[in-house]
Amino acid sequence: TTARKLGEFAEARARKWTRRCSAARAPAGSAGRAPAQAAEAVRQGWPTRYMRLEHHNRWKVFASQLAKLENALALRNKIRRHLSKLKAFYKAYDYRMDDVRRTSAKPKTSILEVEQINHQQKDFAHMKRRPWSLIVQKRADCNKSARGWSGRPPGVNSVLRRTIEKM
Repeated sequence: TTARKLGEFAEARARKWTRRCSAARAPAGSAGRAPAQAAEAVRQGWPTRYMRLEHHNRWKVFASQLAKLENALALRNKIRRHLSKLKAFYKAYDYRMDDVRRTSAKPKTSILEVEQINHQQKDFAHMKRRPWSLIVQKRADCNKSARGWSGRPPGVNSVLRRTIEKM
């Protein structure tokens, strides 16, 4: 569920900035009409310097919105990488826990003492055959995979950060 929340957060930020940049774009076909619009504005008494300033400000706003969109996309990519590391860790963790459960599982004993002793002997022989050192090594590898992360990627709000740190 936390992985899903992280993905939704990144997608929502990217959609928000995509909508803002789409709204800032000029209508289709308006680029070809720009010279005619400029000539009409000059005829109506607008000084050319104001038109240039307005045009410059429009592009400045568009450039800042585009930069925000790129930052949101970069954040989404960082969160996705963080999420993939988190998934890999939990997958390795689940495998290690399954190994431990299988190794330490005890068979149900019967009522007769002789059968109990036989089960204990078989269990001990099985435990000797089962390489505990291999499980310990796999657990160490699992822990190593989790060491490389920070508490949260930059730009993630504190609620998600606390959720990640709880995990």
